[in-house]
Amino acid sequence: MIARERFRPMTTLLEKKERQEELYQRLIAFLLPVIAFYFGFVAHGLWPFGNKHLLAYDLYHQYAPFLLELKRKILSGDGLFFSWSGGLGVNFYSFFTYYTASPFNIVTLLFPDTFITEAVTLLTLLKLGFSSLFFREFLTRSFRKDPSASVLSGFYALSAWVYAYSWNIMWLDTLVFFPLACLGLVELVRDRRPRRFVLALTLMLLTNYYTAFFACVFLFFYYFVLRCQFAPKKRSLLASLAAFARFAGYACLSALLAAITLWPTIKALAITSAAGDAFPRGFAFGQSALDMLARMTPLRAPQIMSGLPNIFAGLFVLLLIPAFFANRRRPLRVRVAYGLLLGFLLFSFQSKTLSFLWHGGHYPNSLDYRYAFVFILLTLAMAYQAMGDDLTLSRGAAVTSAVSVFVLLLAEQQFKQNDTLSHWRLWATSLFLILYLTVFARMRPVPGGRERVPGRGVFYIMSGRHQLSPRHRLASLAALKRKRIPAPEPATRTGLLRYRRAQSLLFLFLVAELLFQAFTAAVLYQQVAPLGDRSYYLDNHYAREVLQMTADLKEAHRGQPWRAEILPDTCVNDPFLFASNGMSLFASPFPQASIDFFSDLGYPTNGVNSFQYKESTIVMDSLLGIEYLIVRQDRIFDDRTRTEISRGEETRLLRNHHVLPFGFFATQEAAYLDEEWMPEEAPDVQNRLLSALSGSPGALAIDYFRPWEMEGCYVEQAYEPSTFRVIREAGDGDWAFLVYDVPRDGIYYIFWADESVGINYSNGFIGDHEFFQLGGSKKGIGDVGFLEAGSELHFRVSMPLDKAIDGTFRACVARLDQEAWRAARDRLASHPLILDHFSTNSFSGEITAPSKGYLFLPTTGNPGWTFRVDGLKTPGQTLRGSFILIPLEAGPHTISARFAPQGFFAGLSVSLASLAALAGTAFYRRLRRRGRQGPGLRLR
Repeated sequence: MIARERFRPMTTLLEKKERQEELYQRLIAFLLPVIAFYFGFVAHGLWPFGNKHLLAYDLYHQYAPFLLELKRKILSGDGLFFSWSGGLGVNFYSFFTYYTASPFNIVTLLFPDTFITEAVTLLTLLKLGFSSLFFREFLTRSFRKDPSASVLSGFYALSAWVYAYSWNIMWLDTLVFFPLACLGLVELVRDRRPRRFVLALTLMLLTNYYTAFFACVFLFFYYFVLRCQFAPKKRSLLASLAAFARFAGYACLSALLAAITLWPTIKALAITSAAGDAFPRGFAFGQSALDMLARMTPLRAPQIMSGLPNIFAGLFVLLLIPAFFANRRRPLRVRVAYGLLLGFLLFSFQSKTLSFLWHGGHYPNSLDYRYAFVFILLTLAMAYQAMGDDLTLSRGAAVTSAVSVFVLLLAEQQFKQNDTLSHWRLWATSLFLILYLTVFARMRPVPGGRERVPGRGVFYIMSGRHQLSPRHRLASLAALKRKRIPAPEPATRTGLLRYRRAQSLLFLFLVAELLFQAFTAAVLYQQVAPLGDRSYYLDNHYAREVLQMTADLKEAHRGQPWRAEILPDTCVNDPFLFASNGMSLFASPFPQASIDFFSDLGYPTNGVNSFQYKESTIVMDSLLGIEYLIVRQDRIFDDRTRTEISRGEETRLLRNHHVLPFGFFATQEAAYLDEEWMPEEAPDVQNRLLSALSGSPGALAIDYFRPWEMEGCYVEQAYEPSTFRVIREAGDGDWAFLVYDVPRDGIYYIFWADESVGINYSNGFIGDHEFFQLGGSKKGIGDVGFLEAGSELHFRVSMPLDKAIDGTFRACVARLDQEAWRAARDRLASHPLILDHFSTNSFSGEITAPSKGYLFLPTTGNPGWTFRVDGLKTPGQTLRGSFILIPLEAGPHTISARFAPQGFFAGLSVSLASLAALAGTAFYRRLRRRGRQGPGLRLR
């Protein structure tokens, strides 16, 4: 029997040189955008050269707190299904699939909680580096190898889209894997190799399904472009349909492999604010085409929350895209295909209808043109292909484009007088365009030259010993001895040197423009969203004290439910930031149903996916199980509803002894709240909730302010005692003042809500000296503590300075009726749910119902809970979409509950079945391939 052997030829010196150059180019592609981005912000104080951080917008309020929650779950071994950290309990798996599913997030385990800002900086840099590296791989493996790809890929990683949306850190994962998916699509179309396409597309869908949707839409259209570019010219209709079926099949396979996240996500999104948008009527258009095209020039402030698309990715693009179409050596069908796709994307920026479809049949409430990164990838890919052409033949198209850009900027400078950067933009654009035109005029490739004179970073194939490489067929040794390379002709050598010098100059000019883009974009970003101060996030003594207090509370209540809130707040998601098991929440995947009722109760909300604990009443704190309140030492209110149990240098820990257990018996009347119209005033809504749950009267007695005529703008009482009309001229900065004369000793609360005056801040004072802040919410509750009879409670609101005010807002005072509250509270506490088990996603216990009614659970209605009463599966229901009610008959009952995200196990089954089928198919093909080869010697 002949032993099987594998012959691996020795690597030649030329191959080692080529591999070394490839490594250098990859390092450049990775490090150049990382260094440029980082030091662009170092100039503005980014840590450790200053004390600034990158957290802005939702990265500050949402993503960093959720990253901390993920880190804590990994380190503690908690499951990903559910979290009690915030929102009174939430489906954390839906947060995981949208915010934190990136494999890069594992680096957060290396950072202490107080250094989460630095973890985010490192995550951002890593994602930008890998996005550049993978985009280079897409360019060099799809089209040709050229050292310029290492720099050009940096423009993909540092485009205007990145500077506008890099704070959406989870979107950067799609930026990383998208070029690999495009490369996989090229290999699928050109070489019929699907492996990379399936892997990259699956990773995109797993890490962030939202931006992956934009990439998938683009890949669908890009498939037809690549068919025109790489498929054989003569092909039958049947062959084309079979090729498309392969593409669709592998795309579906990727979706099935990612079903473990996609299917639960679809189920979760069906009940959020993103569902149910109506298809737009007609075919409306947005901004002008010239304004949109002008966004492809430099020195443009990022349009973040709304505005025009962020599509600048280098000035060379404006010269090379016309050259791409002007090159008649490029097949007409390829130019037409790229032109149609490019035109479709530009038209999508213009059309509100197409933008609606691009955003998944949803009107984004901000951040317009989130899909613009696909346009940037396409334009850079076209520019790179044109860069390898004989650019001297398309000089006219490039010059015409440069002149057109110059004229456009001149016109913009003439008609937009308020653009202070127009002069700098005009001169910078002119300089770079002239430099690029000068270089392009000398870029005439010499046929066959690259094979004769290998240059640094340039891919080459030489006859000779390299044929021993596994990538080439074996040649006889005798033939290798006689191989000679002829000397190039003088004219050829001169052309080669001129071309290489032009390449070197182009490399330098691209690096210069990339650095120019990085530093100027950082400056312009600073004007829109300045870097934050680390000392106001977690890097301060106050935050460390709060973290220590919550850690102590967690240890003291191990295996039992507990909740704490923090005043004042650091961000909207303070409960996740500090692990306080609180109420506040701001998250896109959260069900919308409960938002309205929290607003009715008086809490600030955004009407879509957020409610916040700014202040509260002891009634709601007790019903919701908020036992602890962490406050600063300088809090002035005389809080007689809580007792101080701990004190730090900057904080105090207060305990609510009125808190109700996690779960208690509620009357049948609780279910009727779903069918009622809620009262106008928040104290009345809280009274109605308390009455429906306990069967006792409400505990908040409402009274009213009066206008304070001693100072401030004109305020009068309107048609209701709690409604006040404000009249003020534009440019007048006076506040609207109200005053309340306290009639009797007691615990008091302020409630306010904007109607049409545009409240942007509110505060007040007690008597003449005890000043307090209530924040910038348009609606809220203010706990002013114990007030003595005869004192004055002042409340005031500020409004926008730049416009005249003639509108109304509501405000009232509520006093806690302590006898009514004690009676209602004792009645609710008399029939508690006595827990014998409590964990992240399950709990169980016993309760005795005095009559037919409900078990009230102070957690939001997240679909996925399975409840069993006395061992029988019992469907739960929600109280106005906000809290959970479980029907009970009179008598003792055992209760058990377990949470699993809707669709998770179905998605897991689909993913495992798809993975098994894929592995089985691969194993079968390998066996067949071995069978065809047979025994014996196999040479590679």
